[in-house]
Amino acid sequence: MTRICCRCTRVEQGDQWLTSYRAPVVREPMTHAYCPDCYEAMLFEIETQCRDRRTGARIDRLQPVASEVCSTCA
Repeated sequence: MTRICCRCTRVEQGDQWLTSYRAPVVREPMTHAYCPDCYEAMLFEIETQCRDRRTGARIDRLQPVASEVCSTCA
């Protein structure tokens, strides 16, 4: 099964995530996932949202920041 990053649209082939992808002649099943880079970025966004909600800050848009985890999420 081919995995496509739902954030950056890179495609996993073997153990690598490639930016260019040629569709196979025979249609194979595809699914969405996160590539390693986007997975880390999403973790930062979730940690930021958790910290901001805990402190009562207004969240307009999530931005990747420091990787500290609040006690609620830990």
